Amino acid sequence: NHWAYTGNGSTTAFAYDAKIMASTDLDVWLDGVLQSSGYTVSGAGTDSGGSVTFTTAPASGVSVVLFRDPALLQTARYRENDNFPASVTNDALDRLNIQIQANAARIARALRLSDGDPATGLAALPARATLLGKLLGIDGTGAPVGVSAVGTAATEFDALIGTLAAGDPLEY
Repeated sequence: NHWAYTGNGSTTAFAYDAKIMASTDLDVWLDGVLQSSGYTVSGAGTDSGGSVTFTTAPASGVSVVLFRDPALLQTARYRENDNFPASVTNDALDRLNIQIQANAARIARALRLSDGDPATGLAALPARATLLGKLLGIDGTGAPVGVSAVGTAATEFDALIGTLAAGDPLEY
């Protein structure tokens, strides 16, 4: 579901080795920015995958990430009393598995509770504007909050960094 490369200024084609149903089922990122043009996707519908070819090679050191992101659609159509089309069924099952794999990849990269935690979920993060310039903290109820980077905790953190930078041993 996830292929990561580093641009070198001359390579334009980057491979993915899993099936996608349509070229729009693959997200293309350059240095963390989702791209909407400047490339073509080949190999849609092919079990072995294909490649993304850029019009201009990504510069040296640029992170190139391909992420399988299928549309959450059910496209199989069956007619009453018609033959049971194996190819349509296989494509429908492939689409379901691709969707499940993409969601599993997202979940694996997400902040989440351990399976043994009795809570049923995490509270939503505060709005982005609330978090700007702040640290992500957890309040007394277990909810995420934006914490100002000034005050006692920040001062203690700065002191710890200063101690470590000076090579002084830590005392407990």
